[in-house]
Amino acid sequence: MEISLSPVPTASGHFILAVIRDATETRRREDLAALARAAASEQAHRGKELLGRVVGSLFQVGHSLQTAIDLPREAARERISEALGRLDDTIREIRDYVFTTRPGSTAGRSGATQRPRVSGTVRVADDCAPRGRTATGWPGGLRPRT
Repeated sequence: MEISLSPVPTASGHFILAVIRDATETRRREDLAALARAAASEQAHRGKELLGRVVGSLFQVGHSLQTAIDLPREAARERISEALGRLDDTIREIRDYVFTTRPGSTAGRSGATQRPRVSGTVRVADDCAPRGRTATGWPGGLRPRT
């Protein structure tokens, strides 16, 4: 209950006007708004953490591919396969985040159906060999042999 008191001047003196309201709905809306703000803040925080992990992972992949350029063929192939595996892990982490944070998602809740985890060996084609660096410094030598 919310009670408001207001003075009301009249010709014969002052009166007090009392208004009594049921504030239950107002408080529920305020509580719900506070809960929504907290959830949005938590999601933004988790999104920033994910962004940091993704950027770090992509940096590692880029570095691995750059160093693969100067390695012998078999070592380069192994380094490239590892980099592709890291990319796959990063993509999986992004998907997990998206599917667990979107509205109406049941992922991560008890009884939810989990997406199958894809696994296997990544192989680099025989006609793909590392060659020199590009002007930008990114591994651009991964071109099919001609």
